[in-house]
Amino acid sequence: MSEAEAVNETLVDTDLTTLDRPGEASGQEEQLDEVATSLLHDIEGSQLEVQRMLEDQRLQAEELGSMKEHLCTELQQLRDDAWRFHMNVELEMLKRQLAILSNLDADLDDMEARLDSEQGEPDEEIMRKMLEDARAATLAMLTRKPESSVATNGNCAGPSKSAGGGDEDADAEIDPEVDAAETEDEDFDVSALQQRLDEDLRIMHEQLQAVKAESAVVAARKAQLEAELRQLMEEKADDLSAQLRDLGFGDDQSLDGYLEEIRGPADAGNGPEGSDNADEKSGASEDVDAAAADVVVAAPQEATAGETASPPP
Repeated sequence: MSEAEAVNETLVDTDLTTLDRPGEASGQEEQLDEVATSLLHDIEGSQLEVQRMLEDQRLQAEELGSMKEHLCTELQQLRDDAWRFHMNVELEMLKRQLAILSNLDADLDDMEARLDSEQGEPDEEIMRKMLEDARAATLAMLTRKPESSVATNGNCAGPSKSAGGGDEDADAEIDPEVDAAETEDEDFDVSALQQRLDEDLRIMHEQLQAVKAESAVVAARKAQLEAELRQLMEEKADDLSAQLRDLGFGDDQSLDGYLEEIRGPADAGNGPEGSDNADEKSGASEDVDAAAADVVVAAPQEATAGETASPPP
């Protein structure tokens, strides 16, 4: 008997045994169903877990995108701040260099004047000191530090050092350690400088706004006063003319000329240059009011004096 025939006989015997035992077959099917159901539940749980992981990944991608945009904005702001700081530093350096160049220009003019005033060939010692001073000034300009003021005397053609200085003083001035220490002392806080500049700009802007508001109020008040002055003069011009004629001020032409002199500064405000004559208008209005008050007060006094001085009939 071959092996294939033996296997077939075994399978046939197993099938016959299964048919002979239906309870065991149903139990195996139920067990298989339970296993399949558990596998399905596991698969569903795995799918839910995968969906949750995908959702978390999407949320993380959105957060990363927003963080990227925020970081890009901050980076651009930092670049702008760095550019402004750099410009401020350059401005400070330019100011120092301009100050150094101004000092050098003044020293050069002084030396040229002294050389022109001297007769004959200049002294070698004077020329040597002048060269040392020029070298020290050049080194000071290269190290970006302001040159210290030096005294001059009548025997040399330029800024002079103390006696006995010589090459030792020049070597001391170009000492790299001293220059490095002075450079460290002259460093300034760029951020603090920028904050001070921003604060000054903000204060200046607020002051400008306040000045504009105050100017608007003053202009409105000025226009109102001008209108009131013109109205007052129009109302009281006739009364003032009658009172002046009663007092014997003069003929009509002189009276009209006096009134025109009074009205002139006030009417000048109606022209194209009225805005530039605010002080003259206020002075004219005060003069008109004072003249009207003097006339009103003087009229009864002169009338009383005339009655007293006239002899009885």
